[in-house]
Amino acid sequence: MVKARTYKVSSSVKVEQLEAELFSQLQALKSEIEKKETVHGISTRSHSSVHIPKDVSYFRMERQQVLHRGLQVAGVKPVVSQAEVIQRELKSCLGQEYTPESLPLLLHQFFTDRAYQLAQYKYQLMLRWRRFCRHSIILEQLYPQYKEHMTQLTTEFEDALQRARRLAVSREKTLLGTGYPVNVVTQEDVVIYLQWLICHLHSVKTIHNFLHVLHYLPLCERREADSNSTADFSSPGEFSGMFVSSSKVPRQSVKLDEFQDQLQHLLSHYNIQYNVQSIKTSADQMELFNMVTYEFRTIFKGQDLMNTFLQYNSTEAIDKKWGRRSPNMALRKESTWIPHIQESDVQRVTEILKQHAVFACEPESMGLLAMTSRLTAASAASNIWRSIYNIAQHSQETSGKVSDVSEQQRWKKAKKKNLSYSYSSSTQLLGLDQDLEDGSKDPVASRGAYVSLLYLRYLRIRELKRTCLSMLNYLRSVERRLTVDTAGLQVVGGVQVSSAEKSGWMNAARGCSGSTGGPGSQHYVYNTPADYKVHCTEFMEFPEVENLSDYYSTEGQYIHVQDQRGLYVVYDAAMMDLKELENTLLLIASHYICRSREMSSGSLKSAETLKSWVGMDVDRVAVLLDIWTCETAFLEHKIELLNCYFEAYQHVIDLEEQFSLAQVITDVMHRRPRLDLETEYFVQGYKQEVVCLQSHQQLIKLVLNTQIDKQRQYLERIWRGKQRRSCLLEYGFPLNYVPKQLVSVGGSSPTLKSVYLLELHPSLCLASDVYRTLEQAQVELCELHGVRSASQRASLEHRILKQALFHWYTMATPGASYSQQLQRDLFSEEFIEDPVLVREVGYSVLRSAEEHERKQGRERQIFTVEIFSKLLELVTLRHRIVESASETEHLSQLYKSLTQEMSFDEFHLYMRPVQFEFAAKKEIPKQPPLFITTLFQDSSCVDRYCPSSLPLGIQELDENQIGKFSFRSEEAVLNLMNQSNLENLQVVLACQVTQKNALLGALKQALVCYWAENSVKSPQDQECITLRASKGASHTRGRSVLDSLYTHNV
Repeated sequence: MVKARTYKVSSSVKVEQLEAELFSQLQALKSEIEKKETVHGISTRSHSSVHIPKDVSYFRMERQQVLHRGLQVAGVKPVVSQAEVIQRELKSCLGQEYTPESLPLLLHQFFTDRAYQLAQYKYQLMLRWRRFCRHSIILEQLYPQYKEHMTQLTTEFEDALQRARRLAVSREKTLLGTGYPVNVVTQEDVVIYLQWLICHLHSVKTIHNFLHVLHYLPLCERREADSNSTADFSSPGEFSGMFVSSSKVPRQSVKLDEFQDQLQHLLSHYNIQYNVQSIKTSADQMELFNMVTYEFRTIFKGQDLMNTFLQYNSTEAIDKKWGRRSPNMALRKESTWIPHIQESDVQRVTEILKQHAVFACEPESMGLLAMTSRLTAASAASNIWRSIYNIAQHSQETSGKVSDVSEQQRWKKAKKKNLSYSYSSSTQLLGLDQDLEDGSKDPVASRGAYVSLLYLRYLRIRELKRTCLSMLNYLRSVERRLTVDTAGLQVVGGVQVSSAEKSGWMNAARGCSGSTGGPGSQHYVYNTPADYKVHCTEFMEFPEVENLSDYYSTEGQYIHVQDQRGLYVVYDAAMMDLKELENTLLLIASHYICRSREMSSGSLKSAETLKSWVGMDVDRVAVLLDIWTCETAFLEHKIELLNCYFEAYQHVIDLEEQFSLAQVITDVMHRRPRLDLETEYFVQGYKQEVVCLQSHQQLIKLVLNTQIDKQRQYLERIWRGKQRRSCLLEYGFPLNYVPKQLVSVGGSSPTLKSVYLLELHPSLCLASDVYRTLEQAQVELCELHGVRSASQRASLEHRILKQALFHWYTMATPGASYSQQLQRDLFSEEFIEDPVLVREVGYSVLRSAEEHERKQGRERQIFTVEIFSKLLELVTLRHRIVESASETEHLSQLYKSLTQEMSFDEFHLYMRPVQFEFAAKKEIPKQPPLFITTLFQDSSCVDRYCPSSLPLGIQELDENQIGKFSFRSEEAVLNLMNQSNLENLQVVLACQVTQKNALLGALKQALVCYWAENSVKSPQDQECITLRASKGASHTRGRSVLDSLYTHNV
């Protein structure tokens, strides 16, 4: 049996030889330096940008870190017990966050990331300036402010780099295990981090509070809500043009009364002025047919022009100025072949549509079908079906054969054909044909209204296909933008190459976390991590950047894409997407037609059964029109949702957050409708998806718009109407915005509120957390309900989104359930969330300390770092207490609703606090404690304590000493800046976390018990309940937590 060997760093002979050689070279260099200093007295202070290499052991540790990171692979997440999570959270409450060991490393990481974020901040503003400032008026108004912003960002960027390089020694010593150099930390380092931390915690507060609400949505789920209420998926106006039943496949109808509404809608859509209700005779129908035929040729040629894509940068495109004259003349970009002008044969199209009308209108055709076999009849119907749909493909093939004929000659030839005399047409138009009233041998002549309907349907299908192509092209353009940002693409010699080594996008594709630092990044070859960030942000040296992003414009439902040169383009990948989409939609339509044929064949008579079996009664053109209408509406609403996240993406400056939001955009981009193949028709499934997209877009739009408003108010508060100056006291602040020139930084159409040109809100990256939390809530509810079908999943998603919207509208201010005094002392943000006021508290402590005792040198440095470290502890502890208290507040509301459902009163939630001095010792009872269920008959011994407001966890134990604290004034914060009060706040946080986890455990236990009692006893449901129990109630087994909590109150 061969034993597995574990690789050890520097264990091979070759590596040992190289290390020995490097060691000897470094020793020789060191000896030479020492010799020169001793003999000649020469100063060896380095003036080179190339640093002296470090010790061999340091490079060995760096190599080990890279190898360990490279050996990490994606795997299944381990099952984590809820009890372990609670224990870790409680342990973190009682420990210090900022210690002499952790502070240098934390500051080094902060300034390294801060330098990259400032570079991205500058890049975003430079890109906006390049994209939107095309007019001299805007340049004159905003250029001074823009130049000032660039100077400030560059200055702070260089300052952050210097601090990161100085603090890099802490990382080196940590790798080598030689101590923690707290002496390299300065007062300014801690002050800048303190100011940034206060602003950052304030920016995430609102959305984090909402995330807690979304996280606990499954806790209030009940089966009665699923059985008694049905989701409303009515979407009026979203599928305009569909006048058949949305639950059944449309049947063939040739009578005017049956398709009159749809014909009138299509006439109005193409601006053909005709009243369908005025049709009385066949002459009226031929008059309508003549009008439709004339418009058909004009619109058809216009659609042909939109479907003609010349090769990008081809000679023909340059000569004809294709791509510049009109958005209807787009170029095909990134293609391997040069297409010619694609012209369809109008005459062949009209002939095929007339054949379809003959096939649908002639009653004798059924007799012919009856004499043939079923297979032959089905083949005949299928040929008509293919010929109608594949006209465009056939015309493209024929256009290639006659491409050498000039456009002018073809136009004259077509005009000559159109002007040729036709006796039958003239008599029909004049109403002189006597056979029209009794039924002509030419069904097309007697069914002008029906043929007009076919013409208009065909035009509408072509229009919808071109609309879908424009939307798919837009999605490909967005995908290109994400790839350029995350993979670091740039144009070198006309070819796009990646400038980032193993960037986050590529790293995540290989199963890693999505951040940089993969085996190919090679950041260890730089002297410090900050130098590697400089390498990744070389554009900071240039006054402007090149715009590689596309421009977008809309015209009706069409979305036009222009590249950085201003040319209208259609990417070849979008054309391939359209072809794949056509095949998919044909499969879906064919499936529902076959299913309709199977369902109707057994319930009809013999003659009708044959007609139904071969699909003669199915209106295939109507099915095509329905499915393209549904697909267009789905893509339109998907793009509206995507634009919300894409606009938020324009504000992100952190690399990992940028990747996370890019992943969300990619998920939305590739979302497809979830159709239930067991239903009779696909329209209802599309309606469900559209309504879910609408609700999702409404929710994320409300959240992000509110976040923008709150951030604007906060910036006005902390800047106090002053302009920013490049000084140390303002480093770490978010950049103030200039209220001039509103722009829409998103995609095809603005969805969020417009922002100013020089305005960025990095906190909008939290949109990805909202998306992930909604996904997780949906997964948990699907497990609870045992959802199997696609329609059930859509219904469940719609209900989650409706609940999320309801909670957002009704979400109260954090701390509203607590007392007024506690709201002022703890939840008030006027003082503790102002970085200027908190910074002045630290300075005042330093001034008072210098008055009593003067400290010099390193002793003073350590003292100042300790003072501001205590302020960091206070800010962090207060934020954690507020978040835990807000979470407890929401859980208490769920707890009250649950106890009311169980016929308990509100007092079940509370325990009466008893002072330790007045507490009497009780003997251990012989009988075990009673459960609340045993006191239904006689509850006189129950303590019905019910306070007027929700108390903190510490107030149930001690409300006079530890429970008294305040953050609303300078004196109150100064009182907390000693070790004993900091430890008291840690106890307050631990008690609050314990109270929160007790409520959470009780609610999860009640949820599991409820679903175990009310679920159907099937193997799938039992497995689902077991899974929920293992996830949510592993720490509360044996008896109900509600009863165990209430035992203390009896």
